[in-house]
Parts: sequence; structure tokens; C-alpha cells
Amino acid sequence: MRRDGLIFVLIFSVISISCAKNTYVVMFPRTIRPGLVTEVYVNILEATGPVTVTANLQDSKNITVASGTKDISVGTPSTVQLQIPLDLKAGLDYGLKIEGTGGQRFANWSKVSFQAKSTSILIQTDKAIYKPGQTIQFRILGVYPDLSIVKQTFDIDIYDPKGNKIAQWRDAAEENGVFADKLVMSDHPVLGDWKMKVTQGAAAEEKVFTVDEYVLPKFEVTVDLPPYGLTTDLMFHGTVKAKYTYGKSVSGNANIRLKKKYNHRSWGWRQDHPEEYVDSIEQSFPIDGESKFTFSLGQLKRLQQNLAYTDFVIEANVTEGVTGLKMKDSAEIKFYDNPAKIDFVESLPANYKPGLIYTALLKVTQPDDKPVVNPSSRVKVEMFYNVEVITTTTTTTTTTTTTAAPLPEEGNLTEVVEALIEPEIYDPWRGPLVPPTKRVPIPVMYLDINPDGLVKFDIDVPTDAVSFDIEARYMKESAYKYLQPFKSPSKSFIQVRLLNEKPMAGQTISIDVKATEAPEKVFYQMISKGNIVKTGEIPMGGLKQTEFKILITPEMAPKARLIINYVRPDGEIVTDGVTFSVDGIFKNKVSLKFMKDEVLPGSNMLVDLQADPKSQINVLAVDKSVLLLKTGNDISEDQITKELQSYDNAGGGYYPYYARMWYWPSTGRDASDVFDNNGMVVLTDALLYNYQEPFRPLPVMMMNSPVAFGGMGGVPGPPSPNGLKPVTTVRKIFPETWMWLNKTLPDTGKTTINVKVPDTITSWVATAFAVNPESGLGLTAQPSNLNVFMPFFMQLVLPYSVVRGELVVLQINIHNYLATSEWVLVILEKNMDMENEITYSSGARKRMHAKVGRWIKLLKGGIGSVFFPIVPIAVGQLKISVTAQTASASDAVEKDLLVEPSGTAQEYNIPVLIDLKTVGTFNKTVNITFPANTTAGSRRVTASVIGDLMGPSINGLEKLIKMPYGCGEQNMLNFAPNIFVRRYLNVTNNLKSNMDSKSKEYMIKGYQRELTYQHDDGSYSAFGNSDKSGTTWLTAFVVKSFAQASDDIFIDDKLFHKALDWLVLQQTEIGTFKEPGKVLHKAMQGGSAAGERSLTAFVLIAMKEADVIKGASDRTARSIKRATTFLEGEVDKLIDTYEMAIVSYALKLVNSPKSIIILERLKMLAVDEDGTRYWKHNAKESNEKKYSNWNPPHSQSNAIDIELTSYILMNYAMNNDVENGLPVLRWLTSQRNPNGGFASTQDTIIALQALAEFAGEIYSNDFNMEITIKSLKGEKFEDKHIITRDNALVLKVFEVPTGVEELTVFAKGKGVSLAEVAVYFYTADDIKTSAFDINTTISEETTKGLRLQVCGRWRQEGETGMSIMEIGIPSGMTPDYESLDFTLAPEYKRKEELFRKLVLYFDKFDAQEQCVSLNIVRTDRVAELQPSPVRIYDYYEPSKQKTSFYLSKLLEKSTLCDVCGTECFCKEK
Repeated sequence: MRRDGLIFVLIFSVISISCAKNTYVVMFPRTIRPGLVTEVYVNILEATGPVTVTANLQDSKNITVASGTKDISVGTPSTVQLQIPLDLKAGLDYGLKIEGTGGQRFANWSKVSFQAKSTSILIQTDKAIYKPGQTIQFRILGVYPDLSIVKQTFDIDIYDPKGNKIAQWRDAAEENGVFADKLVMSDHPVLGDWKMKVTQGAAAEEKVFTVDEYVLPKFEVTVDLPPYGLTTDLMFHGTVKAKYTYGKSVSGNANIRLKKKYNHRSWGWRQDHPEEYVDSIEQSFPIDGESKFTFSLGQLKRLQQNLAYTDFVIEANVTEGVTGLKMKDSAEIKFYDNPAKIDFVESLPANYKPGLIYTALLKVTQPDDKPVVNPSSRVKVEMFYNVEVITTTTTTTTTTTTTAAPLPEEGNLTEVVEALIEPEIYDPWRGPLVPPTKRVPIPVMYLDINPDGLVKFDIDVPTDAVSFDIEARYMKESAYKYLQPFKSPSKSFIQVRLLNEKPMAGQTISIDVKATEAPEKVFYQMISKGNIVKTGEIPMGGLKQTEFKILITPEMAPKARLIINYVRPDGEIVTDGVTFSVDGIFKNKVSLKFMKDEVLPGSNMLVDLQADPKSQINVLAVDKSVLLLKTGNDISEDQITKELQSYDNAGGGYYPYYARMWYWPSTGRDASDVFDNNGMVVLTDALLYNYQEPFRPLPVMMMNSPVAFGGMGGVPGPPSPNGLKPVTTVRKIFPETWMWLNKTLPDTGKTTINVKVPDTITSWVATAFAVNPESGLGLTAQPSNLNVFMPFFMQLVLPYSVVRGELVVLQINIHNYLATSEWVLVILEKNMDMENEITYSSGARKRMHAKVGRWIKLLKGGIGSVFFPIVPIAVGQLKISVTAQTASASDAVEKDLLVEPSGTAQEYNIPVLIDLKTVGTFNKTVNITFPANTTAGSRRVTASVIGDLMGPSINGLEKLIKMPYGCGEQNMLNFAPNIFVRRYLNVTNNLKSNMDSKSKEYMIKGYQRELTYQHDDGSYSAFGNSDKSGTTWLTAFVVKSFAQASDDIFIDDKLFHKALDWLVLQQTEIGTFKEPGKVLHKAMQGGSAAGERSLTAFVLIAMKEADVIKGASDRTARSIKRATTFLEGEVDKLIDTYEMAIVSYALKLVNSPKSIIILERLKMLAVDEDGTRYWKHNAKESNEKKYSNWNPPHSQSNAIDIELTSYILMNYAMNNDVENGLPVLRWLTSQRNPNGGFASTQDTIIALQALAEFAGEIYSNDFNMEITIKSLKGEKFEDKHIITRDNALVLKVFEVPTGVEELTVFAKGKGVSLAEVAVYFYTADDIKTSAFDINTTISEETTKGLRLQVCGRWRQEGETGMSIMEIGIPSGMTPDYESLDFTLAPEYKRKEELFRKLVLYFDKFDAQEQCVSLNIVRTDRVAELQPSPVRIYDYYEPSKQKTSFYLSKLLEKSTLCDVCGTECFCKEK
């Protein structure tokens, strides 16, 4: 029989052994990190004397960048320390050269991997969510992998959701390494997710926190379900729990809804009985703290016939009985056929060592991966090993099997199964023959399952085995493991096992070492976080087995790798390894303890703090209600553990419960694998065996049985007020963050602080971290909780905001946990910013400023409510003060309620370009005016300055315009501007790493989202496949934008090819392009038939931009030529300014001389005003009055005028014509809105491209300006700002008093900058001219709700492009989205749900009316409602709009009794 492969391996092994010199072994981590020490382990095996070992780190040019030297003697291993330079650069190749001189000479080298990460940044904020006007508090620290503190400065930037840099810190530092500061937010910040970006050296980290308008939840709802369901059960049970944050039970009603997680009908559903199918099942029942519920599996089968492996969701909504406040929770349950599963632990090695014990570990779990409870049987384990069968023939063609003996009773512990003989196999396609093997059984075992679900058993594998397989069975489930032998040319093996479970820092653990021969000693290396942390030797004393102990230190946490090894006399390195988790990552032990578990509000509390002496301890305590909204603000042990594991050269990560309790033997099939799989490089002249698999087929694996696979009393009247307990304290301190403090501990490492508890009835959650110059970072092991409670208290139920002039009913909930029933007097204090509605005993009502009281009788343990109707008359924060008194207890609370103006929001912006390049001073005055119908209290004025013409747009990248982003073209507004901003910053050398990463992130997200609007043929449309066809215009726009971005992010060339091929198919014989889809941008039609000239120019621009894409020009060359010829032939016919502008730019891109001819004609059509120049598309439209009875001091031009002027400016930029371009630039900068964008999407994108290209031409970094903004008329105001190159891109915003009538901008110095005055206000009705008609009809009108129909049509000639309808929702009401009806809206496309607003998209509006209708229901007690706005506008020309208002007469005239009834002393109807 042929044994070619085996002979080759044998010869190779002999040669390797004979070549080994056996003089040294060097090992070190395969990864180096800047600023850290790399330990190089050296073991001199043979030498005439001490050996001087030098370790040199060299770059790709063989230049030594780090070096370390040490004298090492034979038999006394040691480490050479190599300090890696902090300034080591990424992107280069590095190698480690080891040289020995003196008693032994050697040299060796290996490439090493460079990882820039050598420190971690940790960020803590006091909360994860904030309200406008609150203060963001933060702490930042950097740590090394050993958790010592990094003493380097931080650069910190905070960005709002628009991308505006709101604040920055440079070179921020504190002596102890923890930098702490705060940011006070304005009352009108941008809502959404904010980002804090921090860099420290080469390390960078981000923390996201949310700014939103919210009301803290008063109670928490949880749904408890079984961990899984079984299809064999008849039913399953669950529990809904509702608890206040202070721990008491909530009484009310619960509604639960069960539905499939993935709501599609199962494949096998009976189509002949569709009535049997339901989408969900609901139950309702009362709740008092908790309630149980039951669903039968028969009910579930109405949702899904086959329950196995189906996920169900149960949603629970709990309505508090006294307030109607609702909270919800949900939970999931999945169903399985079997109650258990079995598998081998994933970390088990696939190789055994002949002659040594192989320890196998099974896990028997429930379907939810938790240990089985009360196992119903033992685990049956069948094992076989395979030995080679020496045969004399190779012609066997049949397989012989024998019938297995009948299974024994479970009481028998062993069983023999007949062997299976396999023939010799030959596969001509895969190589030489595989020798036949004989499968030898091992007695069957029946094993008990431990309480943790683990089954451990040892296997003594015979030395002649060539493979080994194990099959384990439990109930109907089975698991299989195939093992192969570990390879050694001398068949020498060693094995290390951990004898302790759950090792902890500070603990001495026992290690068992066993070998197949008896070495004198064995050496070990302990590796953690990618470096060698401990080395030593283990005396074997000529024995094959020994036990030794190792002290576990924090440096070994959270995961340690132990490698043991020795060198045989013939030079072969014999090794093994084990990896295990280590608890106790912190040397610095920190604790925080409240002296009491529960206290009264406003009490003084002693808090014990402890950490290492001289540590600074940092304390955070936050309201549990905030954590119910959002978490993630704190520094946690899990977070740090994951950070530390990221330094592991061989990988890290989470390990399941059974792995954390055990160790992981090193994986691999030979000695080389052991080191490699532990992230170590070995240099040696001894034999580090690396087994090479012979060229032969894979082994055949057969099983005797199948493997199961998973499928898919009376109370007297009220007492006299004089007999009530007086109020001693007003509860008005309701912070969401209580403790945010730090202390330096004395030499004892202990201190006690005395703090005052806030007034909130809640639970406080407190944590602490400490830093120490020696022991580094430490954290509290778990949060400490303090319950703040009083047996009698009240809660104010306030909405986040109300509208001025509406009647709002305040609800005060009184909680009586006293030992007796009580009469309670509740008083709402007088406030001149609100009127109270008073009810007299006669039933008459009157409004006045008054102090109002209510009596309520409360039983012991009861909760009751009193109601106070008020009418807010001032905008801003309204102070609500309430007291509650009984004969034995009292409480007082003071809170603020936000009152907003009525009407519809308006704004205008006055940009001021400050040009001090040729003059030394500048001043300009701007007027601030408001229309007569401005609603009271709604005025707001801000002034801002920034030292860069592109600055407002750079800072506002995420929200350049106040419009929705729900279609394929609008999405590009999140994509394209980043391209031009990057180009501009590159030209001006200002593209910093944070902007680089941010802009790329936006582009990548925009790219991915745009693909959802792609059709199968490669084209794009506004709403993707829901449109009948792609559009030529949008497809060209996507091609152009993707091509411009292709240098910055990856974009698949195939996308370009498909889109370009589709565009080519739309071209006619004369060179024009057809538009088969919806016309989105109507202005592009210009003056030519169906917009053929402007559309052709637009596609030509896109095709030229796509020339940068490989293979694009081959597809478009002929089309470009035909389009160019057509446009050149149309030049003399051009009279429309938009067509002239876009055609001139397109022809400039293809270097046509006709471009300059058009440009010269455009000069004669320009409008020159006050040193600026621009063009109008349609003089009649451009001169149309935009406002009806009032005009702002500055009005933005039409979007089409901005767009065409931008095309002309780009033409000037391409011609380097600064003289003609500057007046255009001045005009264009004056058209920006307060967000950095313009009017709509296309004008914003083209204008930003033009600004970026031209501003880059005139940019200079030589500037230093002092800008003063001052009021010379009206209310006094003055503020000053100095702009230098360092802060040029930081937007500085000032709040201006609303009494200011004009502002003057003074400037001196040198440079170019931009100031803006933004004016915001509300008006009671529309102040702009109307381009649409809007009709609103209210029907089905009750005090509890109404049905609204909104109809709109276009008033002018033709039709609009894509248009938006925005429907405002009245106060205290919510839209019922299920009731929306679009039957009479044929052009409707989609909807978006925003805060108190419904946004609807339409392809177009024309003279034909389109109508939508929906139900709106009352959810809060609000009467005398104010009108709500409805607005329709052309998306691409927003000035063409109409705003109307609707108001239910019934709700306008609704009274207190309509919304509050008998609870507000009204008679029953």
C-alpha cells in the first residue's frame, strides 16, 4: 500500500530535528503598541557563559526605533523590556530583531503587527438624556491597559444634531488625569442625539447623549414571561407588574396584546379558511401592582399554525387609575418542540494528546441556554476511536456493517456496540490513498448532569488512535464531536489544567501539569492584554505529573493565557496552553454605601466612601426615572472589561456562563499553533514543530445513529384649616442628577460625606469611580440604591408644555400611606402669569388670579386626585406651587410648566458678510421688525458669528433646511453637501480628523439609504420601487453625487454602470433625454419643451462627473458627444435664464467654446444691487410679493434664482474669474437660512458646491478679527467676539433681547467672516401670499375627538413638483394613524409622523383638489383649544405655499365641564 504522504512527513520531521541547534528560545507578543512596554522572553538553552541579548525594533528601512538589552544566563530565563516609542507611526512595516552575543551568538528576526491603540478613553455624563436648558456634566479620563491613568491633555468637541460645534476644549487636563466640566444648554437647542468627541494622543472616543422634550415616568411596567414555550404545553402564563419608582404598587388597568414578532403568515397556513387567521390577540384586566394572564396554545395557533421556532411579542400598556397616565413594556417568547438541548462547549479543542487525558465538557441547557432544571434522565455518551488497519489489497469495493446490539436498560453503566469496517478509498481528484480504519467502540457511559448544566468527563484516548469521535444524547437531542491527535514528531506531549474555578485577583490557584515523559523542569509564561505579565519555572523532579501554584494579580484580568513548555534533548519544543477568565480587574477597590436604605425627602444623608489612600473618588447619583428613559451615560465594569479584552492579540470577547466557570485549553494541532493561537511569536533554533497536512482526502466520518438538528371604616368631615399640620418645607428641588461630586481620600482611604437628599419621591441610583497614581482606576462593584419616600405626599401631573390661552386642567395626585384615613386640603398658590377658573357653590364660574383650595377624603393606603383648571397668559416657564395638608402630615411642591405661544412659527435670517481683506474696519446696521399679528411672547432673536464663509454650512451639515427627508432626492441632502465641504476644507488645509470622520459617516449612511430608492434596472426614483419607473433627473443626480464622492468612500462601480446604461437608453436620436418618471423638479423644464434642454444639460453634467469611474467613459462617450452637439445647436434659441445657466455650465465641463458665449449673454441679464449680482429665473415670479401685509428687513430669494445663480458662480470659478465672481458670492452668502442651507434641496446642494469651489479660490488663513454686535436703538445689547485661525470654524451664538429694534455689526482687523441675525416668532395667521387653496372640514365632532378632512389644490397655472402637506395636531390630542384615508388623494406617496405634526408627501398638486382624512382623539384635559395650522408647499420652491388653520368649534367653545366633569364640580349630564 502507498504511504507517500506519510513518508514525506516522517522525512521532514527527521530533517527538522537534525537541523535544530537547540541553543535559545525567544518569544514575544505579535502586536506592538505605541507608548507601551513589550516584554521579550528569552531562555538560553546552551552557552559557554552569560549571553547579552539585544532586542531591536526596526522599521521598513532597517532603522532601529526602540532597543532593549539584558545579560541572561543558561537555564535562567528572563525578559528584555522594549519601550515602544509613543510617536510610532501607523502604516509602516515593523520587525523585531533579536541578537545574542557573548556566551552564545545568534540572530533572528520576525515581522510584528502595529496597533495604534495603546490607551482607552472613558467618558461619563451625569445622564443619558437632557431637557432644553439643563446642564450637561461630564468627566473624562484615559487609562492604559493596566488601568493606570494617562496624564495627557484632551481635545473635546460637542456637536448638536445638525453638526454645529457648540463647544470645544483644547489641551484640557487635570493633575489627577480626570477632566471634568459642564455645558449649559440654551432653552432652544436642537433636539436629537448630540455627540461628544474626545481625543487624547492617538486615542479617540465618542459619547452620544439625547436632548429631548420629555416627562419623567412615574412608574415602571415590566412583563414577565417564561424563558421559552413548548409546543407540547396547553397554555402559558405571564405576569404584568407596575411599580412606582419608589417601590409602591400602581393601581389601574392593563391591556396586553400578543402578536408574532415577524408578522407574516406561515408557509403551511390553510388558505381555505382565512377567517381563522388573526393578527393579534388582546386581553384587558385590572391591575394592582401585578396581575397574571394566560394564553392557550390554541389561541396562538390562530396567529401561527406551526408554533415551533416562532417568536411572539407581548405588549403591555398599563393605565394608572387616578391619572390616566400610561406606561408600557414588551417581552418576547419563543416556542420549541423539545425542552432541552445538548452541545459540546465551543471552546473545547479539536485535538487530543495521545497518552494524556482529554477532558470533554458538555452543556445541557434549556432552549434559552440556561441549565436544565431537574433533569429527566442521564446523558448517554457513545465513543469510538479509529485505528489504522494494515491490509494487503486495495481492491475492496464493499462496506460491511453489523447490526448493533439492543440498547441496555438505563441502569446498566456500559454497553458494547459492534464496530464498523470502512474500505480503503481512492479519489483520483484529491490525491493518494487513505488507509482504511477500524472503528473501535468504548463502553457507553451514562452521566449525571451537574446543577450548572455541565457534564464533565475524562477520556483516556489510546495511543494508537488516529481519530476519535464522541456522540452524546439527552432525550431527543444529540451532539457530536470529532477529534484528531495533536502532532509531535517524537510523540511527546504535555498538558496543563486549571484546578480552580472562577480565579480572582489576589487568589493563589493550583495548576496541574502532566506529560508523557519526565522533564526536569517546565517553563511558563502568563500573557494578558497582549503582553507577558509573569514568567517562571515549574520543577518536575523527574516526574510525569506535578501540581504548582500561581498568585493571580489584577494585571492578569480580565483574561489570562498560560503557556507551559520545555525543550527536549533533541531540540523539540513541547508545549501546551490554557486560557481562563480572571475576576477583579481593579487594583483600586472602591465602595459607596448609604447609611440608610430609605429616608424622607430633604433629609441629610451620610454616605461612606472608600478606595485606596489618596485616591480621588468621583460620585454620581441619578434619579431612577431617568434611567427608565435611557441609560449608557455611566462608566461600567462591563465596558472596561471589553476595552481591556480589545488589547488581547489573539482576540477577546464575551464568553457564556459555562465558559466563565471553566478554562479553555489552547486550540491547535501542533506546538506552533499553541503559540500562534495565544498571540505569541517564537524565534528559536530549536524545533518548533509545524505539522503539514499530507495531500490526501478528508477523513470519512460516519455515525451509527442519526443526529437531530433543530428546525426552524367611616371618616368624619373635614377639620378646620387651623387644625391642619403646617407646611414646613416646600419640595421644589427635583433634580434628575443628585450627586455629581468628587473627594480626595485621606491616608485611611475612607471618608464620610453629608449630603442633602432632593425632594423627589423616587429611588436614587449611585455609583463611584476612583483614580489613584499607583493603583489606577477602580469602580464600585454595583450601584447603591437609596429609596426616598414619605407616607404622605403628592405628585403634580404636568404635560411637557401647553399653549398660551388654552384651558388646561392640572391634576394633583395625593398618596396616603399613613396609618389612618385622612381629609386633605390641597391648595394651588396664586400666580399672576395664569388665571384660575373658580367654581362657586351656586355653580357660577369666574376667572381670576387667586389662591384655590380643594378638600379630598382619602382612605388609608389610598390614592386620590384633585383638579385645578388654569389658563396660562404668559409665555415661558410658569411656576406651579401646590400644598397638601392633613391633621397629621403635610407636603408642598413647586414645579415649572412650559407655556408656548399660539399660532404658526415664522423666521427670517439676515446674513452680513464682513470683508476686511482690503480695508481695516467694517460696520453695518440691520433692522429687526415683526408683523402686527405676532403672538404675544413668541419673539426670539439670536446673533451669530463665524470666521469662515462655509462655516454655517459646515456646522449645519445634518439639518441644512427645515424640511422632511423622506424621499430619494431629499436623502441626498444628507449626502452631497459633505462632498463640497470636504473639498473646501481640503483646499484650505482645514480638514481635521473629526470632520473627516463625520462627513464620511454621513456619506456612507446616505449612500446606503439611497440604495433603498433604486429600481432593479439601475435607475432611481423618489420612492423607489413604489414608483412605476425611475426618473432620468434623479438617476443623473445620484450618478453625479456618487461620482463626486467616489474618492472619499467606497461606491460599487456596478451601481454606476447600471445607472449609466439606463440613462443612455433614455437618450433620443437628436441627443436629448426622455423623462419616463415623475417630474420632481418642475423648474428644470425651463423654457424648452418638457425641459429637454435643461434635463439634457443636467444629465451631461452627471456623465462628465462619472468619467472618474472605471468603465464609465466607455459607456457614455457617444451619449456625451450627442448631448453636447444638441446643446451647442440650441445656444442661439436660449432665452430662459435657468436654461442658459445650466447649459453654459454643462458646456464648460466639456470644454465647448459656446459656454463663454452664453455667459456673456447672461451678464446683460444680471441684477446688480448694493455690490452684489444675481439672476432671476422669471422676473414676474421673482418680483411677486411673498408677504401679504408686512415685509421682513431681508427676504430670501426664490429657490430657482439661488440655483441658477449658483451654476453661474461655478462657471466663474472654473474660469478663475474672481472679479466677476465676487459680487455673486456676496449675494449668495446673503441667501442662507439660519441652519446653513438655503430654500430647498437642489438650490442648497448647487449653492454649496458653488460656494465651496469659489470660496476655496479666495480663502486666506491670514486673519484676526474683533467683531462687536451692538444695539443702538431699542433695548440695550452688546457682545464681542474675537476670531482667529484657531476658532474660525466655531459658531458663536448670542441671545438678543426682543426689545432691540436694530443691531449694528462693527468689525476691525483682517480677514473674511460672516455674521447672521436670526429672528423667530409666531403669527396668529398666514403672513405669506398663497399659491395653494386649502379647505378643512371637521365632522364626527365630540369633546373626545373629531374627524378632519384636509383638501388642497394648486392655484396657479400647470402643476407643482413634489409637494408636502403638514397637518398640525391640537393640544391634548393625538392622531389615529389607522384611520387615515387617502382615497381622494391620487398623488399621495407616503407619510411621516413628527411631534404634534403629520407630514404627507405628494407627487404633485394641480387644479384638481386632493383630500385626506383622519380621526384625532383627545388624550389630555385641554379645553378652549387654539387653532392648529395646515400648510401645503412646493418642496422645490417653498415660498409657493399656503398656511391655513382649522379649529373645532365644539372644542374651541368646550368648557371645563366638557373635559373634566364632576371631578371639577360640574353637574352630571
